[in-house]
Amino acid sequence: GDSPFGRSGRGVGIYWIASDVAAIAGPLVSGLVAERAGFGAAYAVAVVIVLLALSVVSRARRADGSRRRRGGLEPGTPGHPELG
Repeated sequence: GDSPFGRSGRGVGIYWIASDVAAIAGPLVSGLVAERAGFGAAYAVAVVIVLLALSVVSRARRADGSRRRRGGLEPGTPGHPELG
């Protein structure tokens, strides 16, 4: 795309859309579940959703097919503190 980081613009767009949908749907779904089955059930549904999201994120790969290294920004990318 037009992003200097390759396809990162698409990832940011997906993130923001998911955040907006969750901000609207989360309280509505939680409210319905809490109203019908209690707050414990609403929290249980939230826990399941969070665990599903964590499993998706933990399996995520970069656009080039590799996994992201731990430790933050990679050398040579903007914002990485050059050492030495």
